[in-house]
Amino acid sequence: MTADLHSPPSRFAVFETLDDDSGGQLVAWGLAAPGNVDVHSVEPGMCGRFSTVAAVSFLFGDSCEVVWIDPEPPLDGDSSG
Repeated sequence: MTADLHSPPSRFAVFETLDDDSGGQLVAWGLAAPGNVDVHSVEPGMCGRFSTVAAVSFLFGDSCEVVWIDPEPPLDGDSSG
């Protein structure tokens, strides 16, 4: 991930909703900046680098959602905010 002092990376978590009544679980975490998304599974060995946050579902499936810890960055390459 290239450093950009005007648009620092934003942290996010990937949360999987479970079918039972237990709620869900954390399955991954990541950093996102304009045009660059890095995600790492809590289980060793699964990670990815994408251009959009929507692509995270390719690794973790449609039952997962991204939960932002920091403000969501502009991910279309527009760093003007």
